[in-house]
Amino acid sequence: MKKFINIFMLLLCVCIVSCDDSNDNDAGLEIVKRDATATATGGDLTVTLSAEGDKAVSDQAWCTVSLSGKVVKATLEANTTLEGRTALITVIKGANSLSFPITQPGNLIPAAEDNNIAFDAHGGTQRIHVSNSLPFTATPANSWLSAQVDGNTLVLTAQTNYTNNNFTTKVKLVSGSLESEITVTQSGIQLIPEKTTQVMYYTGDEVNIKVNSTLPFTAESDEDWLTVAYDESSLTLTA
Repeated sequence: MKKFINIFMLLLCVCIVSCDDSNDNDAGLEIVKRDATATATGGDLTVTLSAEGDKAVSDQAWCTVSLSGKVVKATLEANTTLEGRTALITVIKGANSLSFPITQPGNLIPAAEDNNIAFDAHGGTQRIHVSNSLPFTATPANSWLSAQVDGNTLVLTAQTNYTNNNFTTKVKLVSGSLESEITVTQSGIQLIPEKTTQVMYYTGDEVNIKVNSTLPFTAESDEDWLTVAYDESSLTLTA
């Protein structure tokens, strides 16, 4: 009988210890769920805990936190630099605490899919994809070219070049503290007849001269005895 009582008391002690361990685990803090991944653009993300905490603090000013029951809400500023960064979040519950990091990646240098853009004398518009994390701006160095940003697309518009000069300019792309450049060129107008002299012998003589022209052209005679007609690729002289 005494042996039976000793065994019973031993089992009772084990049961009490087991119950105490279970209560300690229930009072502990663990991460149950993260609903988002930090990005360079910043914004809010939440972390759900296994139990309610008393307060939450962050060791970085760019990451502020608030606690509502079991949910920690972290608000991140945009990371405009190239380097990633980490904030340590600490949740306190009574004498216990739980710390976990939130790592935010760095920004990307805005990178155009083509760094050398060419227009002919007609000008016009071209759309160029730009890889980026944060919004970027685009500023051309010369007025003959305009630049607009449409999401992650750079829209370049060149005016018509009525000169025979070739133009070159730079467009600066800036995202936060990061920047890059692309080069934009535009060719000048070409107006090249296949011949520059012509002898006319008799009244009614007619000759057709091919013209290589980038843009539409006009032609006229400075003498009454010679008439000139033209289309988009040639001119006709009649004596």
